[in-house]
Amino acid sequence: MGTLPPGDTRLASRPLPGQDLRLSYRSAIDDTEQPYALYVPAGYDGRRAWPLVINLHGTSAGLSPEYVGQTSEHYTADENAAPLWAAERHGALLVTPFGRGITEFRGIGENDVFGAVADVQRRYRVEAERITVTGLSMGGTGSSELALHYPDYFAAAAPMGAAYSFPWLAANGEHLPFWCIGGEHDRNFQLGGRLVADRMERLNFPTRLDIRAGRGHADFVPEYYDGVIAWLVRKRVRSHPSGYSFSAALPLHGQAYWTAIDAIERPGTIGTVHAQIIGANRLRLATENLTSVAVLPDPALVDLARPLALEIEGQAVFEGVVAADQELRLTKQAERWRVAEAPRRQRSLTAYRTHPVAEAPAALTMSGIEAPLANWITDAMRLATGADLALYNRRSYRGLRLPAGTVDQVDLIQCSRPFEQYLVVAELQGSDILSVLEANIRDPDEGLEFLVQLSGASYTFDWNRPVGQRIVAHTLDPQRRYRVALEGHVPERGQGRSMFLSGHRETLSYRITDVPFRAALYAHAVRSGRIEAAVEGRVRAVRG
Repeated sequence: MGTLPPGDTRLASRPLPGQDLRLSYRSAIDDTEQPYALYVPAGYDGRRAWPLVINLHGTSAGLSPEYVGQTSEHYTADENAAPLWAAERHGALLVTPFGRGITEFRGIGENDVFGAVADVQRRYRVEAERITVTGLSMGGTGSSELALHYPDYFAAAAPMGAAYSFPWLAANGEHLPFWCIGGEHDRNFQLGGRLVADRMERLNFPTRLDIRAGRGHADFVPEYYDGVIAWLVRKRVRSHPSGYSFSAALPLHGQAYWTAIDAIERPGTIGTVHAQIIGANRLRLATENLTSVAVLPDPALVDLARPLALEIEGQAVFEGVVAADQELRLTKQAERWRVAEAPRRQRSLTAYRTHPVAEAPAALTMSGIEAPLANWITDAMRLATGADLALYNRRSYRGLRLPAGTVDQVDLIQCSRPFEQYLVVAELQGSDILSVLEANIRDPDEGLEFLVQLSGASYTFDWNRPVGQRIVAHTLDPQRRYRVALEGHVPERGQGRSMFLSGHRETLSYRITDVPFRAALYAHAVRSGRIEAAVEGRVRAVRG
C-alpha cells in the first residue's frame, strides 16, 4: 500500500493501491545520493516489462528534495486528476526525478533524469520502447527539450505549460509523437513553449498543439493528467527510421538514430544532418553547417554482412563492409568529404562532461558588482551577433559558475540557465541605454542581481545619489544609435529580466538572429580555446 506525506491535505480521497516510493540512486558525478519518487501500480508483478512515464516537476518542487513527488500536480484530492491514479489506471510506472533542483533539467539536471531512469531499470522491468516524458512549467520546458534532443529514446512527449521553447530543434520531431498543452492566457507559454509545436505542426509531424481557452499557466492541469498518461502509454519509440533530419546547437546533443554531428562549421548557428536510406545498403547524407558527421550503420536497416555504399552531398565516399563495432567518420576539407573507419562509439546518457571545448585558467562566477562570468557571456553575445553592445541582467539567474581547468560543453549550458532563445539585436539610442542602466541600480540591500552587465561600454554609479541620478560616468554617446545584443526573452516578455528595458519594450525595434543563446557561448569558447574574463571596470560603484 502506498504511503503519502503525513498531514498533506492534498492526498487522494482513498488510499492508493500501489506503492508510492521515495528512492534514490548514487550519482557517479559527485558520489551523492540523488532522490526521486516512483509509483508502482498494484498490478506490477515483475513478470513482464511495463511502460515508464517520466513526470518532470515544476520550479516550486525543485526548491528541496523533500518536495519531489509532493507538488500539487502530483497529489490532489481528486483521484480522477492525480497522475499517480492515472498511472494506476493505465498501467505505467511513474517516475519523478528531482533533476538536481531548479535546473530546467539541463546539464546536471538532464543527467539526473537519466540517472533516475537507469536506477528504475535496475530495480524494475521497464519496456525500453515505451519510455515517455511529460511535465508542467519547468517540467514542461524540460520534457520538450529532452525529447527533441533524444527522439530515438523517447516514445512520446507531452509538455504542459512550457515557458521556453527550442524552435531550432523542430526538425528532430519527425518521428516523435508530441502533444503540447498550454493555457490561452499563459504569456510565457504563448511566447515560448508553443513555438516549437507550431513549427512541427507546419512540417506535418505527429504533433498536437492544444491551447486551453480561457486558461492560465497551470489551472488546466488536473483535468489533463489522466488523458495525457493514457495517450503516452500507447506510444512506442520509432528508433529505426530510414529517413530523418536532425539538428543540434552543440555536438553534445548531436547523436540520434544512426548519425552523429561531430563538428559545426559556423559555431554559434545550428548544424543539421539529413539522412536517408535510398536502396538496399545505400545511404545518402546531406548536411547544413557541418564539417564532421559520423554514420553508425543500423543493423535493423542495413545488412552488415554485405558492402555498404555511402554518399554525401552527391559525392560517393565509401563502399565496403563495415563491421558491427565500427562507424564511418566523415570530415569536410576544402568542400570535399573524406571518410575513415573508426571504433563505434557507445552513447551513454548518464556519462557527464564528455565534450571538452576549452580551458579556463580560473573559475568564472556571477558574483560581484561586475561579474566575470557576465563579462564573458556578454562578450560572447556581442561577438556572435556582430552587435555594438551586449546587455545582460542577472535577475532570475539559475546558472552555475564556469569551472577552472577543462570546460565542457555541458558547462556552457549550465552557466546560462534558465533562459534559452534566439538572441536578438535591438536598435537603442544611447540615452535609452543609460535609462535602462539607471533603472536597474537598486539599493544595495536589494541585491546586485538587477545591475545590468554589458560588453562594449562601461558605466560608474553612486548609490548615495538620488534615484534617477546615480550614473556618474559612462562611455556611451547619448545621441548615437547602437545595435545591442539581448537575450530573446527581453523584448518579447514583460517580466523577469526584460523589466530592465523599462518603458521601451513596446516601441523597441529588433531583429531575431539565428543564434541560440547557448550556441553563442559555444562559439566564443571554440574560437578562443581559452575562457577567461577579468573584472575590468565595466560596472563600477563609487561613494560620492
